[in-house]
Amino acid sequence: MSHRNSPLISPPIVGGFITVLCIGNYFRAKRAQERQRQRRLAKLAQQNSNNGRSSASQGGYPSSVAGDTTISGYEAPHAPSNVRNGFSA
Repeated sequence: MSHRNSPLISPPIVGGFITVLCIGNYFRAKRAQERQRQRRLAKLAQQNSNNGRSSASQGGYPSSVAGDTTISGYEAPHAPSNVRNGFSA
């Protein structure tokens, strides 16, 4: 009586699953990159129109580099409330 040791899931199925995961991750990263680009452009437009002051008036450097040490323009990234990351507030 011979037993054949066959894998629980065939290698082509595992390979296909990994490929689908990689493709999905690629498109997710592209969307995140575009969202970040849009946020950056909106922030630059707001800074350039803020009180008539542009970053070019300080030698082409953003205000945070050119001496403004406040962090009033910083906004922390928002995490969904249902995510548990080990930190408690």
